[in-house]
Amino acid sequence: MHTAAQANSASRAEPLPPAVLLAPYYFSASELQFPAGPVRPIPLGLPEDGSSLSGRVVLLVLLNAQGKPDQISVVSSDLPPAYAAAAKAGFAAGEYQPGRIGNQRLPSRMLVEVLYQPFALPRAQRTDGSVLPLTPVPSAAEK
Repeated sequence: MHTAAQANSASRAEPLPPAVLLAPYYFSASELQFPAGPVRPIPLGLPEDGSSLSGRVVLLVLLNAQGKPDQISVVSSDLPPAYAAAAKAGFAAGEYQPGRIGNQRLPSRMLVEVLYQPFALPRAQRTDGSVLPLTPVPSAAEK
C-alpha cells in the first residue's frame, strides 16, 4: 500500500539522464588483417616560425571506415606546441586507407611517432617502427 508521501516523492523523481551515445570502436593494427595507412605520403613540415629543434610528437589518428580522420590528438610531445600543431595539420591533410579484415573496411587507429631533427626533414613512423611516407612541406620562413 502506497502512502501519500511515497506517491508525492515518485512524482518528483529526477528525470532520467539522456541516453549515452557510444563512440565508435577504432581497431588497432594488431586487430586487423590489413592495418590502416596513408594512401599517399603525408604532407608534413616544420612549424610556421621556421624553428628547427630535435624531438618527437606522438599522435593518435582515428580513421573512420572511409579512411577520413575523425580525430587526431597529441598523446605526448617533448617539443613546443607549434611542432605538435604542424604534425597534426600534416596528418589531418593526409589521405588514408582504413584498416580491413578481409574486404570489410573498419574504423581504425594509428599511433604515430613524428621525429624532428635540426637540418633534416621530419620523419614519421608507427610506434612499431614501420616508417610512414612523408612529403616535405616548406615552412612559412622557407617560402
